[in-house]
Amino acid sequence: MPRIDTAFPGFQRGDFTVLFGHSPCKMLVFLLSVRCQLPRRKGGLNSTTVFIDGGNTFDPYAVSTTAQEYGLEPKSVLEKIFVSRAFTAYQLTALVCEKLEEALKRHNSKLVVVSDIAGLFLDRDVPEIEGSDLFFKMTQHLLNLAARRRVIVVASYFP
Repeated sequence: MPRIDTAFPGFQRGDFTVLFGHSPCKMLVFLLSVRCQLPRRKGGLNSTTVFIDGGNTFDPYAVSTTAQEYGLEPKSVLEKIFVSRAFTAYQLTALVCEKLEEALKRHNSKLVVVSDIAGLFLDRDVPEIEGSDLFFKMTQHLLNLAARRRVIVVASYFP
């Protein structure tokens, strides 16, 4: 797709990107989680994925379908996507700021996906100023981590 390749050349290691939107963004993070497992010669990273699920959006069926489209064994692909779910803004911040780096080392991952990065911070039970401070802390951590560890961090936000 020459037009897409010209408009969007892709991600580089060290990037921190936020995808904004609904269904297409969900499918794109699943696609990236599968494609990163491909060998470098086929456009992949030959890597596992750490998927931090802030919006309870991880869909193993969509991942399996995508894997099959790339001629990959779905079970093998799913075993290389390490999912951790957060149900509160506090859990999401702790996962990112306290646990993520160790997971990257343990799994030798070059891709981090954070699904619905802002949704939990907009919960009415999270005080606005505290939520804003936590969100800033978490996003700064992701930005620094991407650059320092040379990983790709892709976050999604579903309005």
